[in-house]
Amino acid sequence: MGGSSHWDDQGGIIAIDPKKPIRAVYRENGKAVDIPKGFYSSEFFASKLIDYLKSEEDSGKPFFGYLAFTAPHWPLHAPDVDIAKYEGRYKEGYDKLRKERLERMKKLGMLPKDAKVYEGHPSWPKWDTLTTAQKESEAKRMAVYAAMVDNMDRQIGRVMDYLKETKQLDNTYVFFLSDNGADGNSVYDVANTREWIHNDMDNSTNHIGKQGSFAEYGPSWAQVGSTPFKLYKSFMYEGGISVPAIVWGPGLQKGTVKQSLAHVTDIAPTVYELAGTKHPGTEYNGKPVLPLRGKSMVAFLKGNQPAVHEKSEAIGWELGGRKALRKGDWKIVYANKQWGTGDWELYNVAKDRTESMNLAATNPAKLKEMLEAWNSYVAETGTLEIPNLAERPGYSNGAKYYDDLAIEAAQEPRSK
Repeated sequence: MGGSSHWDDQGGIIAIDPKKPIRAVYRENGKAVDIPKGFYSSEFFASKLIDYLKSEEDSGKPFFGYLAFTAPHWPLHAPDVDIAKYEGRYKEGYDKLRKERLERMKKLGMLPKDAKVYEGHPSWPKWDTLTTAQKESEAKRMAVYAAMVDNMDRQIGRVMDYLKETKQLDNTYVFFLSDNGADGNSVYDVANTREWIHNDMDNSTNHIGKQGSFAEYGPSWAQVGSTPFKLYKSFMYEGGISVPAIVWGPGLQKGTVKQSLAHVTDIAPTVYELAGTKHPGTEYNGKPVLPLRGKSMVAFLKGNQPAVHEKSEAIGWELGGRKALRKGDWKIVYANKQWGTGDWELYNVAKDRTESMNLAATNPAKLKEMLEAWNSYVAETGTLEIPNLAERPGYSNGAKYYDDLAIEAAQEPRSK
């Protein structure tokens, strides 16, 4: 269950009653099951998928496996041995790590040499303004996050090793991606979650990552994770919707980095084509089926097509009242004030991928064209545009992370 403990069945996405924290419910084939002793989410999920594959090993049938890790989503939890690898790695702070990542991206050819970088929203304090205790807590949080990614990577390796050992790897397509950009929001702001965490959880620096802690890593580390893009999850700027993706399989171009736009909705058409089957259409087993969106990426991934989408195609996003639409080299974005202008912004993302130059005022014709495309997208998809939705208080407007950090950095370890 996303947002729950990686060590046990402790819930925590939303605590309505801080005295009665919710429990995560795990199901298998629709039935509730207890998690086993020694549970750690990433290791357990990978083992479960391998067990499923083994159960069908002799069937000769193709399989579709969906391995949905809940790491590295908060709460930040990882085995001590993994955390130890990254102790001290993040003690230099946000700006140094951002610069280091930016230069490495340029060296690898992932960014042009003159690429600009978004350095964070002015609402967030700079590293040098934090106290020593706050810096130590922040560095520990990021070390645990890195440990979670490290552990998850090894679990993916276990699945790949199994496929190799059973001689299935060379006939398997693998898609890997995250579901959104780095998460700088705070679940503390939802319902009574803050009260529950401060009362019941031990987020003292040395305890972060262990069972009984419930820590996030905050907006500034999320912004480092989004380098060089603007903002993070819950925003429709590039930092919130652009994610790295890896596709591997027989017949595909190997060792190449492709910069062309693709969308998560393109995965289903791709899988249909690779499997040699089709979408069922408007009905399946007597039940209505939504039309398939997206396009197959097969020709693109094999190097036979320069792009997945034509420049005339419009692709839209909306989450919590924040909106965006991409069409060719152009993109419009809406974010409520403090984070955005409170109006539609216009960017040429081919020239300005980090969305540093809003062209809405200087190119009204293009803005009008893009807004017409947005209205068509809304009509086609049934997207709801609820006035003032983005201004609501809560998770994606949280600005109290550093207040919580100050409390938790000063927290003494709790007796067991």
